[in-house]
Amino acid sequence: MIGSINKSKCVSRQSNIEILRIVTMLLIVLHHLCIYGIESGGFIIQALDSITIIGVNIFLLISGFFSIKLRWSSLLNLFFLCLFFNLLHVFLDSILFDIVHTPGDYIKAFMAFSHPGGWFMNVYFCLVLFSPLLNLAFKQMDQKLDVLILICLSVINVYLGFFLHNDVNNSGYNLSQFIYIYYLGHLIHKHFKTLCEIKKKYFILLYLVSSFITIILSYFGMKYWNFHYYNSPFVIISAVCVFSWFARLEIRNIKFVNDVAKSMLAVYLFSNRGGIATLIYKLSRNIYTFSTEVLVILGFIALLFGIFVCAIVIDRFRILICSPLLRLLDVKIKTTE
Repeated sequence: MIGSINKSKCVSRQSNIEILRIVTMLLIVLHHLCIYGIESGGFIIQALDSITIIGVNIFLLISGFFSIKLRWSSLLNLFFLCLFFNLLHVFLDSILFDIVHTPGDYIKAFMAFSHPGGWFMNVYFCLVLFSPLLNLAFKQMDQKLDVLILICLSVINVYLGFFLHNDVNNSGYNLSQFIYIYYLGHLIHKHFKTLCEIKKKYFILLYLVSSFITIILSYFGMKYWNFHYYNSPFVIISAVCVFSWFARLEIRNIKFVNDVAKSMLAVYLFSNRGGIATLIYKLSRNIYTFSTEVLVILGFIALLFGIFVCAIVIDRFRILICSPLLRLLDVKIKTTE
């Protein structure tokens, strides 16, 4: 049955991918709690960090799978999203957390293209601007060239970057890594009919194996390699397996899920900096000291739920404010074309 699935049906924006967006942001927030909040928690935290490190790569696979469509409207929407949360953090830092900002900080808050909020948004903005050229190049490639480019990018980012620590990509926190994973997402989309012929259980098995390797290697420590880097081959394999499994699911269009998924970047921008981030990480450390495992689990569930609800509610308010302005700008742009 799976092998006969129509490709156009497989790759449409159904709620399976929107659920994956939510899961991906959950992984990213959990990863931040592990490395910035709890920091040192023994094997369990190392294992949780090894599982959640795949979030950024999955997000980029989603972008590559559907291809970023660069339009003035989408670019302005991304700009106002970052601008809103820049100003929100400056305001909350000053009012709630007594954090003093310099005049330069206020200026940077308005420069949302160059200061969008964290390393990820900095690089993602570059990928967005570069995407028309990438999409055009990808469309011109035949199967032989696809294989050649895949090998070349793997050599650059994994062999030279991860294993040999070449400056082009020694950790995965850069544009080279983003282009690489974006291209992998494009290849999954291009060859999705073939992917549908592979049993889902093999993706699960490969994910478990690659995640187990990451857990073991990261826990015992390696002198020359950090297996929690985004360009680690096992982190990439795990991300591809999780994405491929979700992409194969057939879930009907669920409006509530799709609406929630639209605010996942807002969750990232809300939780990753300023006094809010400090408060979140302090709470995570306190929760980790609870007396029983059940209380720790319930505490983290409550913390994650609170982060997501606050960010989504704030983003709904942002949309309410920004939508009229975006529509007006969109009309102005169309009239000048």
